[in-house]
Amino acid sequence: MTTKILAEYAQHLSYEGLPAPVAGKAKGIILDTLGCSLGGSRTELVGMIDGMINEEGGRPICTLIGRREKSGASWCAFRNAAAADALDFEDDNVYGHPASTIVSAALAVAEETGAGGREMIAAIVAGYDVMARVGEAINPSPERFAQVWGVGPHQVFGAAVAAAKLMQLHGDAFLYAMGLAGVGAPLPSGLSWNYRERPLSWHKDSVHWPAWLGVSAARLARQGFIGPRSVLDGPHGFWIMSGSDRFDPQALLRGLGTDFRIMASSFKPYPACRWVHSALDAVGNLVREHKLLPSDIAGVQIESFHLVQDYLFMDYAPANMVDAEFSLPYSVAMILLGVPPGPEWYTADRMTDPQVKQMASKVTLRITQEMNALLDERGMEAARAIITTHEGISHASMVPVAGGSPGNPLPQGELEAKFLRNSNSVLSGDQARQVMATVDSLDDHERLSGLCELLRGESPG
Repeated sequence: MTTKILAEYAQHLSYEGLPAPVAGKAKGIILDTLGCSLGGSRTELVGMIDGMINEEGGRPICTLIGRREKSGASWCAFRNAAAADALDFEDDNVYGHPASTIVSAALAVAEETGAGGREMIAAIVAGYDVMARVGEAINPSPERFAQVWGVGPHQVFGAAVAAAKLMQLHGDAFLYAMGLAGVGAPLPSGLSWNYRERPLSWHKDSVHWPAWLGVSAARLARQGFIGPRSVLDGPHGFWIMSGSDRFDPQALLRGLGTDFRIMASSFKPYPACRWVHSALDAVGNLVREHKLLPSDIAGVQIESFHLVQDYLFMDYAPANMVDAEFSLPYSVAMILLGVPPGPEWYTADRMTDPQVKQMASKVTLRITQEMNALLDERGMEAARAIITTHEGISHASMVPVAGGSPGNPLPQGELEAKFLRNSNSVLSGDQARQVMATVDSLDDHERLSGLCELLRGESPG
């Protein structure tokens, strides 16, 4: 059975068996995700989740990033995943944002069980390997995808695998954890997030429920709770449960043990939907190359693919932070005004700044056959920006692959700079540097209690 093969692979994957670049990529993703969680930890969205957790209670054993209080592992995984996704700033991989789900689940369980850095790295890599293969194997046809899509269903396997591995489950118990996660996975509910009728649902990417469920499924399996043992196999397997109309079982095992799927993850340089990143890169290129000031700009035309139009990304008056993350004009305005990417994009003052609204009003969108073809035929989310100055001069830049992807990596040091920007409202400079140093040497830490203590930060004033 394919499910059993994947489970056995995940159980036996060790840190010592990982190539150095794979372990290094995992540490980069851990740092990036922790930074995103810190940056999102004091947003209104996460504040509401904190209120719910306060009502729920729970054993105070695991870290709520950016808070002095603690809670149980499942709720910490849930809340920290939501914090990592709050700014829409975490990684991309297999049409989803797996780091928020997998890293948050792994951190909570590692803290609860007293696991070390090497065990956490191996658990995260294993989680990515299973999660990505499930996502690829169940990927529906374009016609069905247009009806039923979502990132939560397959991400639940990443959290369950990471949690089960850190709990040292074996045999049927590991299979039960995967099976319980699969049958309880979130619905592919992306089309219900109000993309066609703002404001957007704050549920958006559905990264938090998979984190909670993955940890809870592993915990139940550890207690001996019986679950499905072949959840991924056969005509009644997870693919049909998830609403797909096709299944590629070979994708579940292709390259297993040699093609580490964590390496395909992209880091996001902007706190906005990845669909607009090529456009933001192109605008930034023109601003830097031609030394353009906000006062120089008469208009900005973005040439992009149809999804940007289909899902109402031309929102000139975003109602809140989540709407702004999916607003092309707002994001372009941030680049034109030189606002550093991070939590500063979504402060209350920024969201209501007349200068931001004026700059956003200059942005127009044109859907082109060229950009649609690049998306449909090559999977490239490309864009072209054309900036016209008040003097009537036009400058153009085309970006085929957004920055931060494996084929167009971030500049040296940018991931660390991003972490510092995201963490500076929660951590002191010294604390932030300690977190960076700890993650860099995570392989040498037998426990993560010191890292978790740092991530709590100072109490909000």
